[in-house]
Amino acid sequence: MPQINPVSTSSAAAISPRSLAATSAQVASRSTASTDRSDRVEVSAAARLLSRLGDLPEVREDLVARVRGEIEDGSYDTDDKIDAAINSLLEDVV
Repeated sequence: MPQINPVSTSSAAAISPRSLAATSAQVASRSTASTDRSDRVEVSAAARLLSRLGDLPEVREDLVARVRGEIEDGSYDTDDKIDAAINSLLEDVV
């Protein structure tokens, strides 16, 4: 383990206020320079859209398959369903 030597009063006296101010200015300029260089992340519209995929509800595959079958065999569009859809649309408009 490295040893740390004590600071003597003679070595502390060797540091002048002028050299201390110069050192502070160097540190400040390095600090400013490092803040000027910053990293940025740009997220595309496609990435934002993809990130929302987890918010979508789960697809009810059984319901989708049933409705597809009804559409294919012509039994999906009944008069009752059309009337219900029209009434729902009218309620939304009014």
